[in-house]
This record gives sequence, C-alpha cells and structure tokens, in this order.
Amino acid sequence: LRGIASSFQIEQSMVGTPSSPRRTSRFFANKKKSPVRSTSSSSEAVPTTPQRLIIRKGETPQKPNKRSKVQSVTTDNNAARTESFDALYHNETRIHTLILGTHPSVASHASNRYYGLPTNAFWWIAGDCLGFRRDVGLKKNDEPYKFVDHLVHGTDRILPYEKQVETLLQHGFALWDVVASCNRKGSLDADIKDERPNDIVGFCKANPSIKRIVLSNGRSGSTFFLKHFREWCKSGELVHGTNDESRKLFEKYMGSAADGVENDGRIECVCALPVSPAAARYTYEEKRDHWRKYCYNPGLEDYQKMDKQALETDL
Repeated sequence: LRGIASSFQIEQSMVGTPSSPRRTSRFFANKKKSPVRSTSSSSEAVPTTPQRLIIRKGETPQKPNKRSKVQSVTTDNNAARTESFDALYHNETRIHTLILGTHPSVASHASNRYYGLPTNAFWWIAGDCLGFRRDVGLKKNDEPYKFVDHLVHGTDRILPYEKQVETLLQHGFALWDVVASCNRKGSLDADIKDERPNDIVGFCKANPSIKRIVLSNGRSGSTFFLKHFREWCKSGELVHGTNDESRKLFEKYMGSAADGVENDGRIECVCALPVSPAAARYTYEEKRDHWRKYCYNPGLEDYQKMDKQALETDL
C-alpha cells in the first residue's frame, strides 16, 4: 500500500492514497427498503433493511441513492416526514467500522450527501485521517472557516464528494443512519418524532467482520440507538467503548471493551464527539483527535490486519 504522511502518526502502511485506490471502486447502496421484523423487543418499531445496488466495475461512483425526500407533511407542526440515505459500503473490502448518523439534516437532504453541511466536521476529519481534503473551506463571503488553519492537507488534496466516499469505504468504513424515517421540523435530533429505525442488527449480522459501531452525533444519536436497540444492547453481543461518553451512556446495558473484544465477536459501541456544528463546545481539533483515537486509528489497524489476512488467503 502506498502510504500518506500525516502529522497524526497514522502508519503509512494503513492508508492508500486517494489517487491510487487499492481496489477497483465498487460499493453498494440500497436502492429501496423493505420492512422486516425487528430482532429486538416486540415493542420496538419495525426497522428497514438495505438491499444492494451494484455499481459495476468501470462505472463512476454515484452519490447515495436518495429515496423520496419528503414523504408527507404533518399539518399540526409542519414537520416533514423524511427518509434516511442508503447504507454505503465497499464491495471488495470487509467492513470493520459502521459509522451511524442519526438522520440526514435539511442540508444533507438538499445536497443528497451524507454530512452535507459545509461546517459539519465529518468529511474534514475523515480527510485529515485518510489523506484528502474536503474543500477549500471558504464561507460565502470568501472568508475561511476558523478550522481551516488546522487541516492536515492542502488544497491539492481536495477530492470530489464521490471520491471522498470511495476512499472512506475502500478502507473498510461503512455509513448509515440510526433513524430510517421520521417527522422532523428542521435538523435537530431533539425534534425527531415518530421515528422508525434502520435494521442495524441485520446489517451487522450480514457483515460479521464489523468490530465497532461509531455513533457520530454524540449522546443524542446514541440515545436513539439505545431506544430502538435496547434488547440488543443487553444481549451481550455489544460492549461500550472506553471513552467517557460511551461508558456513561452504555455501561448500564453492556460490558466494557476494556475487558477485551479482539477475538470474541462482540461489537464495540462508541458514542463519539458530535461532528455537527451544533456541538460548538468542542473545537475542531478536539473532535478530530477524538475520532482519530476511537474510530480511524483502530479502524485502520483492523483494515491492515484484514488486508493481510486476505492476501495470505489468496496465496
């Protein structure tokens, strides 16, 4: 693997350059959803599960397939019913980390992109850790965002959105949301009503290589995860992350990853610092350091191990 220098000391052998992908770009997105029975308690909402849409070899990767943006309007509070994007993951790379948002924001729906708001830290952090840059980083008045001075890579590393997604997925990370559909006025998690979850349990069982779930919107997103998958959390199949946020939220329902989960098949649940700009109490550097420690560095280590195992199997 051709490495990328990083001021965060990510081992070069873990990350391939965006311009030189390790494998042919093929990733899956579900074209539409079909209802299935929940594998959790009967009181939980019936989740939805992804089906595959193949992007064949040689084709240009597309943006996530978006279902009907506004399904209905509730007249009492003008809250639109919206649906989540498709689950995105790479066809030829085993998944080690499933990153879960809560539900697409108004800006994300408008742009048809995961984490579409320009000030959302997700793609900026992913770029710093995987060797690319999201954008120039200018406001509408051409003034730079405050965090631009802290980005690792220069403007020569800017990639279009589709290539950013491709780079993330090629390294074994997958994207989806906890909430499949809901009524919500605006973009705040606190305003989500009448929600229905995606079939996260089914997705993980279909991809047993998954070692961790990272909840990208902090406590609010993690609370929705706990609400809809409480029985799964109590099943013994999950353990909470070692960071304080994960321990405080999940320790009542699951054991700790500190007890060791390397080979026992349990999945670590990480309540990460929110990437949303609404979480202004944390600086960009704090968010990036947190994500590097609890998501990208361990994920890239798993990627390296899985890649090595795949090479040994091919020999």
